[in-house]
Amino acid sequence: MGGATTKAAQARQLRDIVEELEVSVAVNAACIRFERAEDAWESLKFVLAHDPTVGTPETESGTIRSLEWHGARSAKLPSVVVLYRIDEPQVTILAVDFYEAPYEREGRA
Repeated sequence: MGGATTKAAQARQLRDIVEELEVSVAVNAACIRFERAEDAWESLKFVLAHDPTVGTPETESGTIRSLEWHGARSAKLPSVVVLYRIDEPQVTILAVDFYEAPYEREGRA
């Protein structure tokens, strides 16, 4: 029972988000290219701050992960994919790529 409480407390803890310099440059470039890139970026950071384990593990330890956030052309939101490292109590974003959303509308098919 104590383990579940600890896991729940960790899930509620907000992590600081740290961006590598290359990431900041890529985000700035995306904000020029896509009208709502900043909204997409802030949404993705919100998710990672709340639960960094949401991404797909890229290493056996699970500390390096990737996450793809799907945008929607109708909402002018680009899609975003990130590679990040969990460095409790922070998440370091190592790489990011913004691209045209493959879907016209948001939501599930």
